[in-house]
Amino acid sequence: MPSDPSCIKSGELNRRIALQRPIDAPDGQRGFTRIWQTVPGCSSVPASMEYSKPQRRGDESWQSHQVYPTAYVTFGIRYRPSVNINDIQRVVYGNRVFEIRSTMVPKERRAKILLQCEELQAKGTLH
Repeated sequence: MPSDPSCIKSGELNRRIALQRPIDAPDGQRGFTRIWQTVPGCSSVPASMEYSKPQRRGDESWQSHQVYPTAYVTFGIRYRPSVNINDIQRVVYGNRVFEIRSTMVPKERRAKILLQCEELQAKGTLH
């Protein structure tokens, strides 16, 4: 029997992530400073983690005449109707930060949310 991607299997949610949202605070010079605040109730969310297979060869970006690899990860979490998740938020897993690129609810069953993310890393470092 094929597995249903919208179901959560026992032991699948074996990671703990935090969801953060941006807050633009005034800096006193008519500008703003972006700070990140943990979404209430989302400081330790059970999640699954799966690295996406590269769809094409050479999956990296060029910045300042240097090549930086890009890691794409899909996090799966339980559906929470009280939490609004969107692509301006980010995922924190340990000391790693992932920018949410898209959110999906498989088969609209509201059992699981898939967060497709891109890992943000300091340029010139591996992690």
